[in-house]
Amino acid sequence: MKAIGYGCSHMAGGGITETTLLRAYHFELTALWRGETYENNGVGGRVAADLGDVIFAHSPVAGERFEIAIGFNDVCAFGAGAAALGVFSSCVSALALWLAGNKSPAVNNDWSFTGAWSNSGITPGKYTDAASATASGTFDGDLFILGYTVSSYLVNGLPFMGRFKVTIDGIDQGIFSAQALSSTQRNIDSSSRASAALRLAGFGAGSHTFTITTLDARRVFIDWIGRGANGLLCSILSVPKCTTYGYNKDGVNCTSANIDTINAALSSLVTQAIADGYNLHYVDINSGYDPDTMTIGSGASQGDHPNNLGGIQWAKTKLATLP
Repeated sequence: MKAIGYGCSHMAGGGITETTLLRAYHFELTALWRGETYENNGVGGRVAADLGDVIFAHSPVAGERFEIAIGFNDVCAFGAGAAALGVFSSCVSALALWLAGNKSPAVNNDWSFTGAWSNSGITPGKYTDAASATASGTFDGDLFILGYTVSSYLVNGLPFMGRFKVTIDGIDQGIFSAQALSSTQRNIDSSSRASAALRLAGFGAGSHTFTITTLDARRVFIDWIGRGANGLLCSILSVPKCTTYGYNKDGVNCTSANIDTINAALSSLVTQAIADGYNLHYVDINSGYDPDTMTIGSGASQGDHPNNLGGIQWAKTKLATLP
């Protein structure tokens, strides 16, 4: 088994300098104790919108499991209001369902297009700036999942991104906007975009047709559709709590209440994915974790990153709950 991790410094192990147990990174410790090889793609400072590049570049195969540790920088930068939470949750859903699911990127030959579409290059699919352009295909089963891209970018105060409608078996399922209502600013570069997932259900067994039609002469990225679960495990870790010092240094959005809100959203999206047949797993790493004794005591990571003891505690929590 190979464990593959994605996320911010809470995945990378940022700030930890102790060397008592190899590196006291919970991810590596968990993999080693489970007898797994590992690949840690965590990078300090990342927000959820940053992760699409590396996750969508990976094609999951049998014998892999995944962990995502993200959200702390999101809550500090964007808060946990309804709009920010919606962008964040949809992004994490898209990332997790890509890893835990089969899918058809929009560049595949099982899609059909009308109008002017181009290969995205920065996402797994295609984009258009034209109104009335269509992307269509088929899917099987009750559930339709569409991966697309949203952005909060404005041009002269107006939305850069457009709207699209979805029809399933010729029945209108509604109008959806690719213009995000909260910031999608990435930390990895200067762009403003985030992955998103649209879930529609209730279509029954058998084969169905879908058509996506753009409604504006504005940018729309259509990236992929889901084709059911692949059975691979994807664990999503909760956002960790801080010390009083940690909350104070990380800004007005970094509060225990906001972390509770974002963790409830992560738990909820995992519950929904499990109900849809995906092998997702929520890990509450705050269980048994005492920030006052288990966080780094000095430097840039003081009060908001686990120390050696904290890393071991996170690993123990995961080992107790991983299948």
